Amino acid sequence: PGVAFGTSGMVLAAGSKLPLAVVTGANRGLGRAVAESLSREGYRVLAVCRSDAEATADALVRSSPHGEAARVAPVTMDLGMGGGRVTEEAVSLLVNNAGIYLDEWNEEAFEASRRVNFVAPLAVLLATTFVAGARVVNVSSGYGALDQLSPAYRRDIENAQTLADLEAIPFRANDEMSRAFVAPYKVTKAMLNAATRIAAKERPDLRINAVCPGWCRTSMGGPSAARSVEQGASSILRAALRAPPEETGGFFRDGRPLAW
Repeated sequence: PGVAFGTSGMVLAAGSKLPLAVVTGANRGLGRAVAESLSREGYRVLAVCRSDAEATADALVRSSPHGEAARVAPVTMDLGMGGGRVTEEAVSLLVNNAGIYLDEWNEEAFEASRRVNFVAPLAVLLATTFVAGARVVNVSSGYGALDQLSPAYRRDIENAQTLADLEAIPFRANDEMSRAFVAPYKVTKAMLNAATRIAAKERPDLRINAVCPGWCRTSMGGPSAARSVEQGASSILRAALRAPPEETGGFFRDGRPLAW
């Protein structure tokens, strides 16, 4: 118990006094930048990737000033299958960063987006054992704001009182969202935002917030995006490392509150 094995056979030392962080979507872009920064900040990092986990772990080890394999371990998990427990050890920080960005408005794209952007972060959160006062950062988007949604989906999300209410939100083929840009992404990120608010109320022992990193130059954002990976990662790291302890159940960019 408390020992995490990556696909490369690396072991994350369970007896260490260093805090343990879990970062999903850690093989590239924002997730990789956040994982590398946390390693430098003194965290042991479980880097959750759909693939390429060994390469990610090697990069993280090289980025650590200590250069110790015990500081990081790769974990391969296909979050498109719903997510789950990453480690038996108590976690100090969870960064739910993995996401997909689909534009087609059909049931297949909606369900794929729902699983990765909404179901998987919740599954990892609910399956994880945390230390007291641990922090959870759900990486979201301004596209998940309620003003980006059709009236029907906005009502669904505003009226949701429980996580089960959010899980029951259906795909509507003929909804106004069928004409919106990246509609599955917008709806499922709005669901993640609402889940953040609800989970924060249900788990007052944790500090759970959603963060928009902004439009960043990643494989998702493209080369024309306004912000660098480092700027986006900084927004996430502020919530992960420097947010005041009373801050929970909010939605932020660069430490500033955003409207739901």
